[in-house]
Amino acid sequence: MSTAVASGGAQARVDEGPVLRQLAWIQAKRFASHPLYLGGVALLLVTMTQMYDDAGKDLEAFTGPVVVAFFVGVFGAIVAFRLTATEQRALDLVSGTPVSATTRTLALCAACVVPAATGLLWLVYRLVTLAFWPIKPELLEAIGGWVPALAAMISASVVAAVGGPLLGVAVGRWWRFPGAGLLLVVALVVPCFVFAGGGVDQTLYANPLMRLATTAMPYTMWMVNADGNTLIGVRSGSPVGYLVYTALLCGLAVWAAVMKDAEGETRARWTRFGTLLGGGAVLAYLWALLG
Repeated sequence: MSTAVASGGAQARVDEGPVLRQLAWIQAKRFASHPLYLGGVALLLVTMTQMYDDAGKDLEAFTGPVVVAFFVGVFGAIVAFRLTATEQRALDLVSGTPVSATTRTLALCAACVVPAATGLLWLVYRLVTLAFWPIKPELLEAIGGWVPALAAMISASVVAAVGGPLLGVAVGRWWRFPGAGLLLVVALVVPCFVFAGGGVDQTLYANPLMRLATTAMPYTMWMVNADGNTLIGVRSGSPVGYLVYTALLCGLAVWAAVMKDAEGETRARWTRFGTLLGGGAVLAYLWALLG
């Protein structure tokens, strides 16, 4: 009998893979058809109509993706939170579900490929416009060339587009009280607005605490106080290190979401994974700050 049970348990674990793929596909379709996501994409398309004209003279070419971070990242965080909360309420009505909590959570995280793909398409379009209307040479030189420039754009578009929704899944797993979605938006937008905005002001950025906070944000800007058409400068730090840092924050969001209901060996495995992610994020933050 114990052999049969062991075999059954092993078979159940093997079957989680196909179930995860099926659930991920269902959740991705729910995400892609959500009215708030579609509305964010529509607003993003409106901003893209002016990109061809702004590309060659935009002094914030590396922070222009703020539209992606907001219309896809923030809107997507709300969508992911709602999908997570709705799924949980539905599961509460069903006893003895055959799908583990970890698999359900990973399926919701996998659905965030939808906003990630949106951010990637935006980035490709941005690079196409820059091929015809190049970045100002002094701006490219100030940030250190194309490698850090691309890192800054990727972190502010693709990573921001997926990071917000992944945070929405994590918050949806942990926060189950009225107004949690609104609190999520406030907690995500206000600090980034204050510190990312403060970081581009030359006087404020001279404050060491402001510099620490600006680099710690999941979205940041690299320009320092552009005055009209005059380039003042690009703030210190490593855009490549910051890209690694924000990517690891996305991993930590997945970890936080999974840990809510993880048990036994699954919890132990994800605890070890979270420790690696956390340590890597600290090192990447120092790289972004001091690099």
